[in-house]
Amino acid sequence: MLFRNPVSILARRTAQVITPIAFFLSTGVDARAGGLVDRLYVELQAGAGWLYGHDVVIDDEGTELESDVDFDLGVIGGGAVGIDINDNWRAELEYMYRRNDADDFGGSQIDADSGDFASVAIMANAEYRFGTPDQALRPYVGAGIGIIEEIDFDVEGGDDAGEFSDRGDLAFQLMAGTDYALSPSWSLAAELRYFDAGSVKLDGDGDRELKADYRVTSLLLGVRYNF
Repeated sequence: MLFRNPVSILARRTAQVITPIAFFLSTGVDARAGGLVDRLYVELQAGAGWLYGHDVVIDDEGTELESDVDFDLGVIGGGAVGIDINDNWRAELEYMYRRNDADDFGGSQIDADSGDFASVAIMANAEYRFGTPDQALRPYVGAGIGIIEEIDFDVEGGDDAGEFSDRGDLAFQLMAGTDYALSPSWSLAAELRYFDAGSVKLDGDGDRELKADYRVTSLLLGVRYNF
């Protein structure tokens, strides 16, 4: 239920990421003189994500109901604020939204018609860019660690329908991609990313609990502005 409108969610989350840096820019004259602002950047990313089909278990007061769930190709998007530490290393704070619809509860003990599995995660990333700043095309690799602000599985239709959610789970991610500089300030990026929150337990109504793995591989396109 918390993730019914991806567009509005992304707009709100992106604003939460960018607002602090906008405030800093409006008041940071001294910082600009020291060169800090010139090394900052903001980035927006969006793409598609594959959530692997796997067993989903609903524990209903000690009775476990299991289904092999297949998920549709999902959406992923968000933003980041970062800093170029030097010519090769950069670090950033990221806010990212993911959602995949469940289209088949196969071999089902769970009585449901459909559903969706969604999350919002806050990640701290470090990336290494190959090459030198005068190159337009620069491949990079990176890794991140953080927390899931909220994760939500909505089960729809049938006797086992309900909302299951949790927050605060740890997650990590690995990424590899390429930047292409359009100008000294603007660049585009294409990236392959693996996100892993492991096995999660989500609380539902009453004493019900949903257990599932949450691992997503994504293909992202991004645009970055360097100050």
